[in-house]
Amino acid sequence: MGDRITVRRGGRLSFTVERADPEAVSVTFIAQMEAVIIEVTESYDSEGLAYFDIGSPDTDIVGLYEYQVNENFANGDTDIYPSQDGCDGDCDLPTLEICESLPMGES
Repeated sequence: MGDRITVRRGGRLSFTVERADPEAVSVTFIAQMEAVIIEVTESYDSEGLAYFDIGSPDTDIVGLYEYQVNENFANGDTDIYPSQDGCDGDCDLPTLEICESLPMGES
C-alpha cells in the first residue's frame, strides 16, 4: 500500500498484507477521520498473507482519513506500521481518501 489510497464512496478497497514478523497471527487496518473509524482485522493464512476487502458501509462516509496497519501477536502485543522509529514528532500518517461518486443512474 502506498502513502495515499483513493476509493469512491461505497466502493471496494481490496488489498493484501504480507506478514512482516513470522510470529504475528493477524493484521488490523485502522483508518480515522475525526470521530469516524474504519477498523478491520484479518488473520494471516498459511502463506503469511491477509486479504482485505473493505466496502460499504465502511466506505460510505466521504473524507480524508489517516490510516495505520497493526500486526497482532497471540500474546496481545502489536507492531504498528508505519513505524514511528526515527520520527521527530512531525511525521505524517498515510491517507485514505473516500471521494464522492456520481448519483446512481448518472454517468
